[in-house]
Parts: sequence; structure tokens; C-alpha cells
Amino acid sequence: MLVSQILEQFYKQHPTYRNIGYSLGNVQYSERLHPLFVFTQYIIDTMISKGEKRIAIVLPDDDCNILPFILAKCFANIQDEPGFAGSVLDEIKPGQMLRLGDAVVKYLGREGDRIKYSIGRTQVTEVTSPIFEYHNFFEKSSGAVSSWGTYIKAKKKIDDKIKSGDNNELNAIKLKRTTIKKTTMLLSAKNDFRDFMNQVKINNNSADDIITYGEIDLQSGNGFALYNKGKLDCLPAITVSARLDEINDALQSESVAGKVIAIFSTVDKFDEIIDNIESLKECLRKKIPFVVFVPEQAFEKFAAIKNLGFKVWHWKPATLKSEAFLKEDVSDRQERIFGSISKKINSAALAEYDFVKCFDNVLKTNLRLIRDISFHTNDGDAWLKQLVRRLWGFQNEIVSTCYKADLRFDAELQSLRQKVNGLINGNGENTNHYKIDPKNITLIDDIENDYKRRQGNILLNTVKYIKSEIFETKIRHKVNDKWLKRRLAISHRKVGKLFDGLLASFGGESELLERDFTNRLQEIEKEIEQEREAQGNVEEQLKINSKWTWGK
Repeated sequence: MLVSQILEQFYKQHPTYRNIGYSLGNVQYSERLHPLFVFTQYIIDTMISKGEKRIAIVLPDDDCNILPFILAKCFANIQDEPGFAGSVLDEIKPGQMLRLGDAVVKYLGREGDRIKYSIGRTQVTEVTSPIFEYHNFFEKSSGAVSSWGTYIKAKKKIDDKIKSGDNNELNAIKLKRTTIKKTTMLLSAKNDFRDFMNQVKINNNSADDIITYGEIDLQSGNGFALYNKGKLDCLPAITVSARLDEINDALQSESVAGKVIAIFSTVDKFDEIIDNIESLKECLRKKIPFVVFVPEQAFEKFAAIKNLGFKVWHWKPATLKSEAFLKEDVSDRQERIFGSISKKINSAALAEYDFVKCFDNVLKTNLRLIRDISFHTNDGDAWLKQLVRRLWGFQNEIVSTCYKADLRFDAELQSLRQKVNGLINGNGENTNHYKIDPKNITLIDDIENDYKRRQGNILLNTVKYIKSEIFETKIRHKVNDKWLKRRLAISHRKVGKLFDGLLASFGGESELLERDFTNRLQEIEKEIEQEREAQGNVEEQLKINSKWTWGK
């Protein structure tokens, strides 16, 4: 079956993916969830249906935001999953508070086909409303009963909605937001998550009005705390946590674990996963689907979760060539949520590739050494593992930064090597009358070795400074020793700055080296020309002398 056919079938089963759009800030237009995300959800659902609980996804763009993807899945669960959300009236008991629009009322019970509740703070008034028309508008609340005036205004808004027949899919989702029985846990930076939820518009509506979201709070009655306004009393559809060990602690409570439908981890939290393998193992024992989004450049670290049985789906250029993923309206505007990933997908699908192998002994040696370090630090602490990951990042940065400079330098060097070989071998007009031993011409090799040595000196000088800033002590300290924590924090900060400075400056230094040696190559070329002219003058003089001797 074609990708387009699979997508069309998936859209029919889950129309929310096609009907709901997303925008950021004051942008007026909405974007539907990118087809790549929709197909990714299809892959995840297929894996889960086959019993897979450990799934890893590698997207073609590490910087793309997966939060709309998480929202879309929550909306689909609310609409399509049987028993995922219910009716407030099936759970509420007399005496509990309910929100009716902007007003809070006290539920008293049912009278036939009508709902009975009370309003007022000083003067209590009992009111009834038809179940058929009003039951979807009630939400569980922990707030205080509203005044009669607030209730009248809220009731008028609801009556207008009922008369207008405004019962679209988004309103249906909104009306069920306090009846959700399962939450999706998200391992992500809390500030990033809250900033996004404050900015995102769902069909031009505030996310706060459409869906519930919050964080883990084991001190509360149900184990969760809401971020939404309005003092709602319900389970959050999305529960965010910045730490894997916090999720693990929450899952140890069977009442909390029973309310979790799935766990997702964002790309930026992959290091958090790797640094807390034991916590990850504990989470996996709960048999809850765990989906990890893996950075494209984390292949060296991926083995850590692959060994735990994670099944990986990698979006490569070969898998992006379907026309279903291509978009004509690709823009570079930053306000577009899916603009970046659309551009990369289009480039990957339409580009032509020429495979070129490049070899460098220095980089190869570095790669071997870093691999050895990784092997010997598997049992080290989290900070040591983080340092090794930065070394991997540094290696990749060197390769990408120095590649162009090395190519230019190598091109100039090879050009000069050909000219020198021409003088040695006597090609064309450069034919010499005297035999030159190639072993005696070491100029080119000397320049190449000096170039690599000077690059290595840049790295070694930085390593020397890093070594001096790493705090080490053999003295036994208390667990919560403030002096020790302060010294370690200072050491980590200084080492981090040195690494950042090295990554920022290495490219510039390499370009200076390349520029420096390029100038030297040009000087050598001029010297060769001068030597050639001098040699020609000598040969001409020898000819004149020979003629003069013969004539004489």
C-alpha cells in the first residue's frame, strides 16, 4: 500500500488530525499537523498494536517541535478511544462543584431528565437545566460557588451556543476535558512546555480552554497538579516532567501508573534518558508504551536503549520520497510551526547525492580514542558520561567545521605536489637535464605534517586547560557538603566554558591555519618559478659556453 493511501485511511479513522490546526502567537492562519507526524503516529500505533512497548523515533529535523504531535494524539484519544473520556454526570456526586462556562455551581442531583444545582453565596437559589442540552457543558471544579449575576452571564453564553448549533469537533473535545481518565506523560523541559502551551492556538482558540495539562504532584489527592486556570478538578491530559526519576517515582504508585496511557520523551531529553538508565528500566517494567525521540547525531549513544529492546524507526532520505510528505507552501518564516521540517523534507526528497569518501588519519585516531574512553566510562557517574558525550560532539564539530578548510588546503597542496612532480619527472616543458631523487624532496610532506601538528596543538592546549580546571579531591566529604558542591559546580561551569570556547574558536583557528598555509603554498609556487627561471638561465649559459669552446 502506498504512503498516501495509508495516510488517507488513517485520516478517515482519526479525522481530528485533518480538522484541527495549530498556530503560534498572533499568527492568524493555522497549520494542520504535518503528514510526516501523522504517519509517525500511524507507525507508533501499529507497533503498539503488535505488542511493542519500547519505541524510538529518529526525525529528519532535531529542532522540530513535537508538542503539536502530542496534542494531536490527545485529541484523537478523546474522540476515538472508547472509555478514554466520559460524562461528568456519570462520576459526580451531590454536593460537588461544577463549572458551567465561567460560573461555578453546586450539584444537587437529577430530577427526571433535568439537572438540579444551586447558585449564590449569601442567598442560595436552586435551578434545574435539561440534561440533553446542558450535560456536555458541565466540568468538574474545586472553586467556590459563583454569584447569581455571574451565573446569568455564563448561562446566556451557553444558550447562544446551543441555539447556534455550534457543536464542532473542537467543542466536543473541549467539553470532555475534565472527564479524561488517562494522561500522557511527557519528559520535556517544563519552561519550554509551558511557554509553548501559552503561545499555541488550536483553531484560533487558547490551549488553556481546550485541553487540560499539568505536572506530577504526589502530595495531591490524585497525584497530579493542573496548570489550567479556573480551578478545575480533573486529570491532566498531558503531564509534563523534566526528570525521568520523577516519572519513575510517580509510576511506583499503582494508582498513578494506572492512569498513564503512554510516555513520550522529547529530543532534547535524550541525554536525560541515557544518564538515568536504571530509572528507565524501572519505568519500562510498568509495561506502559514508552516513545523516545532520538537526535539524528546520537547513533553512538543509541546502543544504550537498543540493548533494552527499543524498536527504532529512522526517517532517512530514502523514506521521505513520497509525494504525500511534500509541501508546495514551504516558507522560511519563523512563525510557521512546521516550516523547518517541511523545508528539510522537501530538500531530502528532491535532492541528488554524490557520495564522496574522505580520509584523515588524525580524525580517525581521535575517533578510536574517544571510543576507548566511552567503553571505559560505561560505569562512571553522570557527569563523566556527559563529558564523554561532549567529546563526541566536539569530534563531530571538528569534522563539520574543518572539512571545507581542509578541502581548500588539500587542493592547494595537491596542485603544488603536481608541479613538484613535474620538475622531478620532467613533464612537458619542465623537462630537466639532471636526475632528481624524489626521496630528497620532502617539502610537501613537511608542510602537510606541520599543518596537522598545528591543528593538534590547538586541541592539546585546550585539553591542558580543561585538565587543570577539573576539580578532584581524595578527602572524604559529607553527602550534602556545601563547599564540595560549590567547588564541583565551579569546575563544571569552567570546563563547560572551555569546551564551548573550543567549539566556537576551533573553526576560526582552522581557517586561519588554512589561510596561512595557502599563502605559504603561493610563496613556494613563486619560489619554484624563480628556481625554474634560474635553472633556465644556467642551462642557456652552459650552451653558450659549449658553443664558445667548440668554436675555439
